Amino acid sequence: ISGNRVSLNYVRYGADVTIEPGELSDFYLIQIPIAGRAEVTNGRHSVLSTPKVATILNPDRETRMRWHSGCEKLLLQVDRSYLHEVAAEMSGLPVGPVRFRPGLDLEEPAAAGWVRRLRGLFAAADDGIVFAEPGSSHQQRLEEALLLSLLESQPSTISPLLAQTETGASPAILKRAVTMIND
Repeated sequence: ISGNRVSLNYVRYGADVTIEPGELSDFYLIQIPIAGRAEVTNGRHSVLSTPKVATILNPDRETRMRWHSGCEKLLLQVDRSYLHEVAAEMSGLPVGPVRFRPGLDLEEPAAAGWVRRLRGLFAAADDGIVFAEPGSSHQQRLEEALLLSLLESQPSTISPLLAQTETGASPAILKRAVTMIND
């Protein structure tokens, strides 16, 4: 189901499958397992994805996956440039590439809450309540709110920027931290 700058998908493989898309380049892909398991490598990080651990694929990192028979996932595809726009607006500063920690621990309260909201969005889209009017201001606000809550709940390279706005840390310290993270 396509929105303005995000899309909702469901994928299931009946057999073991190896997927090697390389760098996704234009989009982030969040994979929420419903059943089964998959080994997912994004850059230097490998994650065993199960119904307790989701994954976020960073678009500028090499990706390899091995989905096992019976693996089912809900997928959220997010336009890379849009996520960067939302991150810059949220932090109040220009941001470089946003890189998430690839493993999303669904037993952590913040991540679990975000995934509950995402699953609710899937259910509402199936019922024709949302994603029915792509291009509408309502759809735009919905997508932005989803990304804002993702940026708040999952550690990423802009987490120090977001913490800075809460703690009042000096911009010089913040710039050095972001530079170190991006290197």
